[in-house]
Amino acid sequence: MKVVKELPISILKTIQLMSIPLGRLKRAKRAQIPVIVSLTSIPSRLGTLHLVIRSLLVQDKLPKKILLWLNKEIKDKLQTK
Repeated sequence: MKVVKELPISILKTIQLMSIPLGRLKRAKRAQIPVIVSLTSIPSRLGTLHLVIRSLLVQDKLPKKILLWLNKEIKDKLQTK
């Protein structure tokens, strides 16, 4: 039952995050704080990793650095731009 209640909110938040253009995320003029955010991901979560990064970039304060740790086996599965 909990999933049914949380699913619409999760879908709405996903749509909101995806609707923010990348250019706006990069140009944000927000204060940076001396914090390093370190993340580790697994293959089954790579499909939603972009939402996590977007969520970090829309916060009121930006971290100094975001580190993403991946297993060597995942390297070939990622697309880079």
